[in-house]
Amino acid sequence: MWSVHFTGLLALNPFHFYHLFTFPMVIVSLLLAISGVMVSYLLFFQQNDSHWHSIFSGITFGSGIIGMHFTGVKAMMGNSIRYDFKLVIVSILITFLLSILSMYVWNRCRQNGEPSIKRTLGMAVLIGLTITLMHYMAMSGGFYIQTTGTQPTLLVSRQVLLIVVTVVNFFLFAIVLLLSYFNQKKAEQNASDKERRYRSLFEQNQDGIFILDPLGTIMEANEAIEGISGYRKGELYGMDFFRMIHPDDLPMTVAYFQDSQKGIPHEFQVRVYDKQQREIFLRVKNVPIEMNGKMDGIYVIVRNITSQIKMEKQLKQMAYYDALTGIPNRRLLQERLKKAVQQAEQNKTNVALFYLDCDRFKWVNDTHGHKTGDLLLKGFVQRVAKCIRESDTLARLGGDEFALIVNGFESKQEVIRIADAIIQSMRKPWNINGAEFIVTTSIGISIYSGGETNINHLLAQADKALYASKEKRGGTYHFYTKEIAEKMDRNIMLEDGLRQAVSLGHFHLVYQPQVDIQENQLAGFEVLLRYTHPTIGMVSPSEFIPICEKIGIIHEVTEWVLKEVLKQQKKWKDTGFGEIPIAINISPTTLENPSFLHIVQSLMKQFETNPTSIEFEITEDAFMHNMNHVKVILGKLNLMGIKISLDDFGAGYSSLKYLKELPIDKVKIDRSFIKGIPEKEREKAIIESILELTRRLKGEVICEGIETEEQLLFLKEQGCQFVQGYYYSKPLSKEEVEKKFITQGLISLRQAAGQ
Repeated sequence: MWSVHFTGLLALNPFHFYHLFTFPMVIVSLLLAISGVMVSYLLFFQQNDSHWHSIFSGITFGSGIIGMHFTGVKAMMGNSIRYDFKLVIVSILITFLLSILSMYVWNRCRQNGEPSIKRTLGMAVLIGLTITLMHYMAMSGGFYIQTTGTQPTLLVSRQVLLIVVTVVNFFLFAIVLLLSYFNQKKAEQNASDKERRYRSLFEQNQDGIFILDPLGTIMEANEAIEGISGYRKGELYGMDFFRMIHPDDLPMTVAYFQDSQKGIPHEFQVRVYDKQQREIFLRVKNVPIEMNGKMDGIYVIVRNITSQIKMEKQLKQMAYYDALTGIPNRRLLQERLKKAVQQAEQNKTNVALFYLDCDRFKWVNDTHGHKTGDLLLKGFVQRVAKCIRESDTLARLGGDEFALIVNGFESKQEVIRIADAIIQSMRKPWNINGAEFIVTTSIGISIYSGGETNINHLLAQADKALYASKEKRGGTYHFYTKEIAEKMDRNIMLEDGLRQAVSLGHFHLVYQPQVDIQENQLAGFEVLLRYTHPTIGMVSPSEFIPICEKIGIIHEVTEWVLKEVLKQQKKWKDTGFGEIPIAINISPTTLENPSFLHIVQSLMKQFETNPTSIEFEITEDAFMHNMNHVKVILGKLNLMGIKISLDDFGAGYSSLKYLKELPIDKVKIDRSFIKGIPEKEREKAIIESILELTRRLKGEVICEGIETEEQLLFLKEQGCQFVQGYYYSKPLSKEEVEKKFITQGLISLRQAAGQ
């Protein structure tokens, strides 16, 4: 700017005068040029993209040009100058306008990135035009008049000024060259530093990094890749990256790679094989590499997430699968059941839901230990799995309860076939850890065949059907019906009532006489438990006893019965009625209670009971599942002096075996055989055989259900000694027993029978 001005002044010699210049003013003009440009650039390079930003920096730039020009003109000596202000004003306006335009164009170029050579040349021409127009238009508006007078000091001639301008120009050029040189060196240093930082970032990065060419060949890899893949870097160079990809994930990886070649980055998960051909999981990020606007390759940044995937699988396994058996748990069952119902609704098909219970699992767990119980559950799952299809879902709900989803079946018969197969598979004896036993299964089935039934209804229906099966002592199945639901509601009421029956006094005892028909005298009583529900009323023992066993209060109830019986027996004894023999029914479940023997001993000691006056009646159900355990318990009871009676003799499957192996003192012939005598020959033959067998085994026989005199006479003729039944008396309260039998002695049996 400054050089153009003074070069122009030196070229201007309209009057051929030998011009002299005031050196201080020359310096001032140079300072004005420098300061105007500096302030303009300071304003220009602020982070402001508004139009006012370009206007202010343009005005400052123009002011520097104008100030420098008129100061430079003033530096001419040997003449005076007069101006045509119109031209001067026009030149000033044009200078400001072009300066603002220059800054605006420059700013636009800067916003669009690194300016091209054409844009840079255009801006230079525009700025040069601004300087030149200002100089020559302002000079054309001036009139130079030679004057005479005293000359100021510190004058310089045209030749000197020319030298000064030339030196300054060369000085400026030198500075520019030096700055360019140092900028070049700095740029090279920066590039070198960036390269070192990049290499450090590349090599020291904990994530593995591949550099692939456009064809997918590995050009370079960092140190982390060796730890991830097992390959050394030298082994990887030139290898096809896609060789490492799992075949199932290869199409996806190739598709993402093709997108990256178009400049589209991707982040995804993929399985690869390491050098040892082990499957590992990688989190991959593809980053395209562009050079001069063209795709030059791809950065593939990978992270080994195998441990994370395994952990996620373990968490999923814990969340959705049973830890012991490995099959789905309740949560996954509900999700699959919901999906099965939705598909059935769409396809107009059916879904069956099974609830399965491992009968007597608690007894196995308590008797043989948790390890045996766990092995039983695993075996249970294996047996069921062999009876179902691959498309079915078997799940463990908790404890010994399981559920099974059967979908896509064509008829109810197919569901029945599966249920029968499962039940049959469980009838094979179990032999676990040296213990042999039989465990059956109870099954409840609900069927979804369309409508608005949700999965909660299906689950509730299957549970109610299961309850009906368990009432039958296991080994069977039931489909859900409304009748079952009603019975279930009744059972729920009974369960709630029975839990409080002992504490609220809702149980009571009745006594049925047992008679020695050969001596025609009272032989004792069988005590029977009765229950009155506050809402339902009287409930049969055949109904409430299984519920007591199911809800786990049978031990408490048995202890209450024993206590009441022994207390009443002692009361009669203390009253002077003697030791009256009493028979007490003992549940098979109670015999499995480890504390049963201790309770019996404690109560007998408390009430000073003679053990020989007590008889425990048990059914053959007590022997079905653990013969050895029951044999030990009965042996200990027998050693205590307590008599053992086998109830419902002849109604089961293995009674003769029990007579042979167990300490049985008495057998009670089931009432089903008494009904037919003396008319039916088959029943008569059975009774005669049992009586003869028992006599030879030196045991006793008692027949229950005696209702007619003909039955009594036949049994008496056959040598039967003890009977009980309605012929003599129905079960009576203790007050009625005292009134009808005990207080009147033992002479009114025939009269009691008549009543």
